[in-house]
Amino acid sequence: MAETVDSSELFCAPSKGGKRKYNWELWQDGRTWKITKGVDFFCSLRSMRLSIGIRAKYAGLNYKTVTNKDNQTITFQFSPRTK
Repeated sequence: MAETVDSSELFCAPSKGGKRKYNWELWQDGRTWKITKGVDFFCSLRSMRLSIGIRAKYAGLNYKTVTNKDNQTITFQFSPRTK
């Protein structure tokens, strides 16, 4: 039977109460970041990569992501959008 689940199982969205789970403002500083599943994020790698892309679009930035060979970390970087 179908059931409803917390949206965090689908996307790495803000937690309940409006507080953000992730420090997007810091991560958007142009440096290259490596985040670890179970430490820095708790959704699937695919969902986190999707969230990074959505955040980049929302902020008007370009981005690069790589799922590392260990399948537990994502390396990513935001950069200014060029015209």
